[in-house]
Amino acid sequence: MDEITTWRAELNSADLLLRAAAAEKLCQAGSDASDAAVDLVQACADDEAVSKWLVAALEDLGTHPLTASGKDWSFV
Repeated sequence: MDEITTWRAELNSADLLLRAAAAEKLCQAGSDASDAAVDLVQACADDEAVSKWLVAALEDLGTHPLTASGKDWSFV
């Protein structure tokens, strides 16, 4: 199992500190964590200590490749 997959799974842990650490690691992974976007959004209702990292991670995912192409994808 790769690190991103492990951290995604840890977002569902009963341990608050483990969830916060996973969110921080996903934040630091930047665009490499783009596959975790849905997991990050779903976890945003968590404790404030975790949700701050979740929001930061979402901000650091970058632009979706379709949007970055410059084409109009509004119909998608």
